[in-house]
Amino acid sequence: MEYRVLIVIYKARRFKFYILGLLSERVRWITNLTHSPNNVRSPVYLNGILHWMVNDKSYKHANGDNPGCSSSIMLFNTTSEEFSTIPHPGDECGLRKKHDMMELMDMEGNLSLCDSRSFRYLDIWMLEDYENWFWGKRHSIEIEPLLEFCGIQYRYGSHVNLGGFYMYNKELLLKVCDNDLILYNQQTGSIRRVGKQMRKDMRVVAVPHINTLFIDIF
Repeated sequence: MEYRVLIVIYKARRFKFYILGLLSERVRWITNLTHSPNNVRSPVYLNGILHWMVNDKSYKHANGDNPGCSSSIMLFNTTSEEFSTIPHPGDECGLRKKHDMMELMDMEGNLSLCDSRSFRYLDIWMLEDYENWFWGKRHSIEIEPLLEFCGIQYRYGSHVNLGGFYMYNKELLLKVCDNDLILYNQQTGSIRRVGKQMRKDMRVVAVPHINTLFIDIF
């Protein structure tokens, strides 16, 4: 019956992980790692495990190079308090890593990954075999209609910021250029806006309502 906080501290080119018990006020060291979770989004919590994308920038700052694609997803078992890593689905990134263009989400109670590295398609993968880490591609959504709906001229080869992916009533909720939230129906291909499009100097954020609390503090 203890509330626990996972803490990461960067020191001496290592990321030191601790557990803080809020009731006991005790701090326990867990492990040191060469990498840390991406702190832009909260983790996906499934099957007693927290899932994050690896933080490319902090890894490069600590190690001088980019993390490999084979260890691009971090896992933390909340029972055993052990970390592990798995590779992301799809093609490897090459020399220039693009893990910041991938986001994890919960889709139908399964770990899923949205990959926006392509200039033409948004690929959605689902982890179909948790034991053997087998991913299956579920959707490949053309990006051009999404941008045109938001009033953005599509240019092949130019990256437009897509992110903030969630499943909402079987529709994909995503953020375009930080100031527009849209819902995409993967069955019909229809697109509709959530609220109204903000000015370019404003940002919108979608926050899912869940019954478990995780807090990111920076």
